[in-house]
Amino acid sequence: MKCFFTKDLKAITRYIPNWCEECKMHLSLAGNQMENQKSRFIGMVPAKIIDALKSRKCILFAGSGLSAQVSRSDGRPLPTWREFLIELLKWAEDEKIRFWGEPRDIEKIIEKNNLLMAAQELQERVGTERIGEFLNSVFGDKSVRPSSTHRILPHIPFRGILTTNYDSLIEGAYTIENEGKIPPIFTQEDLLSRPSPLRRSDFFIFKLHGHFDRPQTVVLGSRDYQNLFFRTPGYRHFLETLFSTHTVIFVGFSAEDPDVNNALDRLSSIYSRTLDNHYILLPSYRMNYTEKRRLAFDRRLEVIEYIEDKNHTQVTEFLQELVVQVKREPKEITPYIGAEPSQLKIFLSGSFKDHAVLVGIAKFLREKGYSPWLAKEKIRPGEVWSQRISAAIQSSDCMIVVFSENSVQSEWVRKEFEFASYRALEDRMRIFPIVIGEVIPPAYLRDIIYLRLNRTFDTEDLEPLSRALKVLEHAKQNLK
Repeated sequence: MKCFFTKDLKAITRYIPNWCEECKMHLSLAGNQMENQKSRFIGMVPAKIIDALKSRKCILFAGSGLSAQVSRSDGRPLPTWREFLIELLKWAEDEKIRFWGEPRDIEKIIEKNNLLMAAQELQERVGTERIGEFLNSVFGDKSVRPSSTHRILPHIPFRGILTTNYDSLIEGAYTIENEGKIPPIFTQEDLLSRPSPLRRSDFFIFKLHGHFDRPQTVVLGSRDYQNLFFRTPGYRHFLETLFSTHTVIFVGFSAEDPDVNNALDRLSSIYSRTLDNHYILLPSYRMNYTEKRRLAFDRRLEVIEYIEDKNHTQVTEFLQELVVQVKREPKEITPYIGAEPSQLKIFLSGSFKDHAVLVGIAKFLREKGYSPWLAKEKIRPGEVWSQRISAAIQSSDCMIVVFSENSVQSEWVRKEFEFASYRALEDRMRIFPIVIGEVIPPAYLRDIIYLRLNRTFDTEDLEPLSRALKVLEHAKQNLK
């Protein structure tokens, strides 16, 4: 499985025009380090996901993007939801199905992104039986077969998979990889006659919008969604229980995807009562920091970013990385081996160009009896540095992030800060920013008190930081 990142660095900068020089250096370094690795995901996988997978408490929520790379006999890829509605409208016109108004009216509704309204109109005019014919023409195509990405899924110990897709690619992948054994498959109708899949111990697939070969189960229009979510207690209870007791990863959705937005809107009341965080895999720069923070705060949904290419190669690499990390021994991903339980664990974040500054702060912290984690000191040659950083942040009590003229331009410092800020929202981590020189700190620091230092600072200048750490250390000891 060849990753385009290690092959052509210029390809990356085409997708992210403002990619900084430091990011290019990091990415080039990552490519060299991972040349012989089984997985080449460039990003951070939260350790919590790996823990959930190992304890079989992780659910995959698969969107249409997971199937979009699969082609039909005529060479066209399987449609996204918007494309699906456009194709259904065209098919209905060709089949001489009568509409209340002009077909162009429905086109305009789709153009306005009011997809549920368009779907409801199409459902009422076309009818369940004829929609079944259309679904079979799209998803029953003999060339529609599980992709290499689908076939990774059976090697990840998910508790189950939710999907809004009508196709049978996920269950097909499991059947192939499990030598013909078909996994248990549920639709919303099955909750009326079968025990909830959460009462079973085996893996399951739940098709939230139905299946193409069972047209009566297909959920398409706004009325269907309302009936399901608000008038079907068993369906709502199933989702409430699942989101309250499992970690869910959304894969195959985009930030602008009406499908996931509608799902999140309907599930927002569940998220507000959920104890665990959930995750969504999205291309970088689809959401700004404020959007991601609100998503984490309001819906407990954290964004895992990947760098986008035409074929979304990194989605496959992300799934492959889950396979690799689940198989690792715990000691391989434990950042603070040898540290005393009572010792404050501190992650140091900053630009590699400010390494001397970071080393000086680390020396000060060790003299105070703390255990600082600095990437350049801790990551050995050949290790996947991004995953080591992720595990270190997840295990830390606090982050000291150094903002300088170098680091405010660093993509990786931003990623580390955002990753830590998710934990800070849950009061699981404190963030202590240090601003070097006259640099203007990022806007997202406005609500956080920071320490400003000259580049020629001495140990006395760090005493305010020491006092803040003492308060945190005291609070940590009182929790025991």
